[in-house]
Amino acid sequence: MSYFLVAVCAVSFGCGRVGFYTFDDAMGGDGRSGDGGTPAIDAIDAPMNAVTVTFGERATATFQGVTRDTFISNEAGEPTLNYGITDELRSESDVSERILLSFDVSAIPPGTAVFSASLQVIVTQANPLATWELHPVLENWDEGSQDGTSGTSNFTLRMTGVAWSNAGANIPTSSGPTFTTAQPAALGALDIPIPASVAQTWVNNVGSNYGFAFFNTHSDTARFASREIVPATSRPLLTVTYVP
Repeated sequence: MSYFLVAVCAVSFGCGRVGFYTFDDAMGGDGRSGDGGTPAIDAIDAPMNAVTVTFGERATATFQGVTRDTFISNEAGEPTLNYGITDELRSESDVSERILLSFDVSAIPPGTAVFSASLQVIVTQANPLATWELHPVLENWDEGSQDGTSGTSNFTLRMTGVAWSNAGANIPTSSGPTFTTAQPAALGALDIPIPASVAQTWVNNVGSNYGFAFFNTHSDTARFASREIVPATSRPLLTVTYVP
């Protein structure tokens, strides 16, 4: 039995290692079976030397002081308001209310091979009819220091005096295509798998890591706890496993 490392290149995010597989040597030198050339591969766990680290503002996180988050809203009277220090991050489709979340993962050396990644958020207002679509944010933005008063970022501006190229961090130039989805169907912890190729891009291109935006597909609100909420155990947490 021999091991083979599979690499995947995603157009929007670059190249990243997403899994290790075994090839049965008995199938032949090229690792293919005898039924039409189907590769004989089985996914296995991360190798023994893999390292798992966490990013966020929980006391148990490996790296702290790394999170930015806010939400932006096009509801009447809110397009110029900032929510950088709010306890809960809101989202709903009818007013294009979107959550922005980012983690500084520069503690992982660029070029390090990401094996897997996941995000945990604590849902504080569930909506069984909603789907969160996660999009990479393509433009830099300021978290801000307000809770429902004038400031940036907001629906109109991503930084002071700098507008989003698509208002509301919208696609296609302020945010990219959906890379994963999640359903806030129940209160409490929600674990969201992040494609390894996406996390690989954050690791390899620290200067262009602007995080991601949650687009809610439903007109009713769904919320999760922000990095400022108390208790700290409810704050967002990113987990990354990589191979040195």
